[in-house]
Amino acid sequence: MALVPGVVWQAGPVRRALGAGLAAGVFFAAFVLIESASWVAAAAVVVVLTPLYGIRTARRLGRAWPGARELAPDDRAAVVRATRRGEPVGDPRLAPAVLGYAEGLRRVCAQDRLHRWVVVAICVLSAALAVSDTLTGSAGETTASWILFALCLLDLTWYPRRRALLMERAARAETAARATRRPGPPDGPEAGDGPDGPRADDRSDGPQTGDGPDGPGAGDGPDGPRTGDRPDGPRTCHPPDGPDVRRPDGPQVARPDGPQVARPDGPQVRRPDGPGRT
Repeated sequence: MALVPGVVWQAGPVRRALGAGLAAGVFFAAFVLIESASWVAAAAVVVVLTPLYGIRTARRLGRAWPGARELAPDDRAAVVRATRRGEPVGDPRLAPAVLGYAEGLRRVCAQDRLHRWVVVAICVLSAALAVSDTLTGSAGETTASWILFALCLLDLTWYPRRRALLMERAARAETAARATRRPGPPDGPEAGDGPDGPRADDRSDGPQTGDGPDGPGAGDGPDGPRTGDRPDGPRTCHPPDGPDVRRPDGPQVARPDGPQVARPDGPQVRRPDGPGRT
């Protein structure tokens, strides 16, 4: 993943597998051609190694950066280029993708550091093979062996510095991505507002909780009384020295079969068929 440029990420998974596999197949086929001078053997290496290495590389890239499949090809390429160069991505919409790619790049490089002993072992074996081919082998075998030894030395010396530089640039890109804020809707509703308007306690044309004694109380709407008022009049609630409890358009309230009810400061309420009680 550390060696895969942005142009490869611009392609889809199949094209990435084909490109990486074909590059590896041609590379190793060249060694076979130099060593054996056989085009048939070189073609066999290309045919066998291209799908094997390509599928492995594509799967490893997909696991390292799973968010790549959610981006458009141009966006993937922009994210990879900006991260590998240590530059801001420019588009705030792609800032989370930069963080995801940088995290995958860091994880892959950490795994590569754990496998350095394999490269060291291959380098030692290639050196021994190069010396042996120089003494007893053909010119092609000697050339291929020393090229392999040079590549192993390059992997042990140049690649660690390149990887450290890449991690430094990725860290700068991460810092720039975290500092980038994704723009929100300029005139959008505030948090908690409903789909049909602002919250109930934010209305400017209606009463709010805690109105004074001369204004409506909690729960009063802009066009009606508080909850609990009767549909044909206000609630029957008066101070202790107020008028009798009466219906707005009907007679006094009287119990048909119980004792008479008298108000302390109002007229008595009598049953229709008996004398009143004070």
